[in-house]
Amino acid sequence: MLRAAPPSARLFVRRSRDASALNSPPAAPAKTYRYYWEDFPAGQVREFGALQVTRDASLAFAREFDPQPFHLDEDAARASLFGALSASGWHACAMAMRMMCDDYLLQSASLGSPGVDELRWLKPVFPGDTLSVRLEILEARPMASRPGVGLVRSMWLVSNQNGEAVLSMKGWGMFRRRAPRKRAGMLHLDSARGRRIGIGLVTLTTLCFATLDASAKWLVHSLPVLEVVWLRFVAHTVLTSALLGPVYGRAMLRVQHPKLQLVRALMLATMTALNFWSLQYLQLAQTAAIQFSVPLLIALLSAWFLHEHLDWRRWAAILAGFAGVLLVIRPGTQAFHPAILLAVLNAVLYALFNLLTRRLAASESPAATQLMSAFGASVVLAPFALAHWQTPADALSWTLVAACGLFGGLGHFCVAQAHRYASAATLSPFLYQQIIYMTLWGWVLFGQWPDAGVALGAAVVVASGLALLWIEMKRA
Repeated sequence: MLRAAPPSARLFVRRSRDASALNSPPAAPAKTYRYYWEDFPAGQVREFGALQVTRDASLAFAREFDPQPFHLDEDAARASLFGALSASGWHACAMAMRMMCDDYLLQSASLGSPGVDELRWLKPVFPGDTLSVRLEILEARPMASRPGVGLVRSMWLVSNQNGEAVLSMKGWGMFRRRAPRKRAGMLHLDSARGRRIGIGLVTLTTLCFATLDASAKWLVHSLPVLEVVWLRFVAHTVLTSALLGPVYGRAMLRVQHPKLQLVRALMLATMTALNFWSLQYLQLAQTAAIQFSVPLLIALLSAWFLHEHLDWRRWAAILAGFAGVLLVIRPGTQAFHPAILLAVLNAVLYALFNLLTRRLAASESPAATQLMSAFGASVVLAPFALAHWQTPADALSWTLVAACGLFGGLGHFCVAQAHRYASAATLSPFLYQQIIYMTLWGWVLFGQWPDAGVALGAAVVVASGLALLWIEMKRA
């Protein structure tokens, strides 16, 4: 016999019939919200809530929505796998939703959710348990079809009073994007003009980084590698302080996570040292081709550490990209040089570095992070560089030292500014032009031209990265 749906369920059905309204662009909000899409960057973690599961509420929910015996009857519960009366898993979901609403959702420009990817009940929830939520933002990107809306992918981890995880869920949310404001430091509205400016800044970024590597390659043939790395960060620190200090003031010195900032500085120093060391022996085009495997490594590391799902298309793009890296490396042949392993290790560290940067972006200002990383690397490397100090021999060497700091700092600044004008999906394909400038600098300054294996491998790596980007854009 069919049972009539409770009033709350009938209300849900009536509302669900209006879901087609999401197919039209959202109207302008009638109020100002505290949280918009821009307030949920990837890597952000929120911990909130403390709701107790009462026996009466557990039984009432189960009778209405999940009337299985082990949720309603003491004897049936004792005979079940749970061993005692337990709350419905859907009740735990509803309580997590309530805590999320109380913490931030009702204060946000939320437009609902397109769906849930994964839901797991890890442990039973019993009357008397007190639940809390840990929310981590896994991904945030603007919707390609609606410039005014952004997507946020997050993972909920619901725990009881003993710190035991009882529920995990991954899903998507849609939020309005904050309207642009006419002042520095705010995002610009997505427009054709903004995209052109962003692409121009990314082009300048790739030229800066290519020039940085070319300058470093020239210097490491006459100066110790660690000295060149140290001078690069000293110049970077001085120039960043001089250019950004008047704008940000003491805010550049305030950080929320000093230990993570130190780890980032150590990683940056190590990566730069590996890169400059490999440049003593390798062509610029070789190191660039290996470096462009970083987006593939990030996707792989995200699957391992963040438990992000990779379908067969992503796996195909990643495997093809690594095949391209093997074409560049060619282990076991005369083309292989041990210094290639330095470039590979640098790429792996750079992928981890990006994940750490994404984590810090949730709470740290870009200016503070840039200064702390450069300054930290300068302090850490100073004893090693000064122990084997060699004074640069001529004005050209000093000029190239200054160029390393200038182009390193300018490149980081330009890429940060570019993301204020255009989305990552718009900008990412243009980052690959760096390999063109690296190849040209190698030919002009060092008379080096990549062979067919390096050229083919680089093309495969770039194509794989673009394919991965295209797959991600299709998801939006």
